[in-house]
Amino acid sequence: MLDQLTAKILKQNGEVVHRSTYRGLTPEEIVNPVDQAAMKSFNESIEVKLGPKASIDDFKDLGIDEPPILDRYEDDDLDGRMPDPPDEELDATPEVGDSYVNTEVMLSRGDRMARGKVVRRKRDAEGNPIGRANNNPILDTRQYEVQFADGEVTELTANAIAEAMFAQCDEDGNEYVLFDSFVDFRRDGTALSLADQKVVVKGRPSLRRTTVGWLLCCQWKDGSTSWEKLSDLKESHPVQTAEYAVAQGIDHEPAFNWWVPHVLKKRDSIIAQVKRRSARYLKRTHKWGLEVPQSVDDALAIDKKNGNTFWADAIAKEMKNVRVAFKILDDGERPPPGFQFIRCHMIFDIKMEDFRRKARLVAGGHVTDVPPTITYSSVVGRETVRIALTLAALNDLEVKVADIMNAYVTAPTEEKIWTILGPEFGDDQGKKAVIVRALYGLKSAGASFRHHLADCMKHLGYTPCLADPDLWMKPEVRPDDGVAYYAYILCYVDDILSIAHNAEDVLRRLDKYFMLKPGSLGDPDIYLGAKLKKMKLPNGVEAWAMSPARYVHQSVKNVEKYLEENLSARWKLPSKAENPFAIGYSPELDDSPELDPSLRHTISLR
Repeated sequence: MLDQLTAKILKQNGEVVHRSTYRGLTPEEIVNPVDQAAMKSFNESIEVKLGPKASIDDFKDLGIDEPPILDRYEDDDLDGRMPDPPDEELDATPEVGDSYVNTEVMLSRGDRMARGKVVRRKRDAEGNPIGRANNNPILDTRQYEVQFADGEVTELTANAIAEAMFAQCDEDGNEYVLFDSFVDFRRDGTALSLADQKVVVKGRPSLRRTTVGWLLCCQWKDGSTSWEKLSDLKESHPVQTAEYAVAQGIDHEPAFNWWVPHVLKKRDSIIAQVKRRSARYLKRTHKWGLEVPQSVDDALAIDKKNGNTFWADAIAKEMKNVRVAFKILDDGERPPPGFQFIRCHMIFDIKMEDFRRKARLVAGGHVTDVPPTITYSSVVGRETVRIALTLAALNDLEVKVADIMNAYVTAPTEEKIWTILGPEFGDDQGKKAVIVRALYGLKSAGASFRHHLADCMKHLGYTPCLADPDLWMKPEVRPDDGVAYYAYILCYVDDILSIAHNAEDVLRRLDKYFMLKPGSLGDPDIYLGAKLKKMKLPNGVEAWAMSPARYVHQSVKNVEKYLEENLSARWKLPSKAENPFAIGYSPELDDSPELDPSLRHTISLR
């Protein structure tokens, strides 16, 4: 194993050694008289140790009349010279749209960690950005300038920046920060007053319990400060927040008086519980080191500060898709009678795979009345998926998947609601509009889309299965051999799986009714959280396999998190464990008695 991935190096004494790090002579060294003398001395020493160079006469006894003809490489005729550079060099990746610029990362600076901001790409003497982007961070050669709070600038590669970004975030991209102290507090007009806190519920006096409208300014261990919601800090640092409220004389305020006394009374037990949890706070204002806006105005301000239009582009893309959900009323026109008012707002996110900004307009459906009809959307069952894939393998049918883009807004809404348009609507801001499509956030959005999708399936000639209504069937005939079979479409909200001899054509017909996400139509890889893979059995029969590896991995993480937050440190999962199943175990052939149903929950994964 020692000689793998290494080169054999011939030393001047005739010995051969293995080295994983080496280089050839540069063009300057090849023409250097000193190096030429060293090469001549090396060749003479090798001839003394191993003899002169071999010739064709040395191989006559082996029956070889002529040397073998081997495939030549492009540099075989260079006689040891370095190859000429290509006529056209690859251009560096431009700085426009660079995903790392404006990110904030924690970096080691002497004996402490400091926050730095990636301000720009590093450039060469001619002003061109250095390096090219690559999906593999190790092969990404871009270089950047990172500026610290005191003005000092350092240079980092894309790989180092990516490593720092992922090291400071959880799996959802929320930044980990360590709490130091509180430095200030403030409240806005939505905060509850003492006079409004007292209410009467069913004839009995009561106190309203809310933390809305209060923000605390936190000093973090990295030296930064930020304003955080009281509701978040009450959960992450309850004792420190309660003590700060008492010290500032605000513990009598409605946002504090209903929980601070209890926290201080149970201080010791709460501290013990918090220590069992992580002492880190998830900073919701940043994801993957990038600032996440809280409103449309905030998003545009971040774009202006960073000198780009990433968030504005995300908002424009979302509005292009959801404007159809609003019927804008004329000036002075009143909403129809019986319609209920709700607010709509934009939520923002950053995708991990390419740091793409994403905006989503949602309705505040939590304030609307509960519709009298069913509001949830049914989905296809896992057993149905397994049976359908088995039928696909037995009948040698194509299996394709696709995602419906902006699924809910394709369906008409069943609720009577109206709203006032926000700044994301541009010139229409402030106008009244009736919501006519199943906008995300509405109570009946899922059911409305399900009904709309069902109408489309029936129009295409499919009928629902009686055992699972989200499995749609249609009799077909395979054109190559005339065999009759059923084509299937399986629906899990907006995830569509098609099984037919022309499965891709089926989804393209569906695309005429529901626009599919670009690039989503293709072979299945993951469906309902399980890894799908077509494989060949030992008897040569092809079948579809579903692997629960991803589900098991997440389940183990959930159990580890539960143990950490609820039990003492001595309780943890073993790093190594024996496989509970024998090699080659086939559960479908197991005829042992089933476990008592009353005991099954004790071994289920959380």
